[in-house]
Amino acid sequence: AWPAVLMFCRLSTQWRIGAGGPIGLDLNILPWLLTLEPADDPVALLDDLQTMEQAALQAMHERRD
Repeated sequence: AWPAVLMFCRLSTQWRIGAGGPIGLDLNILPWLLTLEPADDPVALLDDLQTMEQAALQAMHERRD
């Protein structure tokens, strides 16, 4: 899961923001990032990224409330 953590850090400036705050990562940059740092298992990487994204969103929204 370490490659996913590193990729999540690279995506840290790619949050989509709605009227209520962050709504998710903009993953449109992910294919380009994968050309720089290919993943052994891109499906597992995406699963891990989405898990971290959901945890981060939950933490960000809890802070606001």
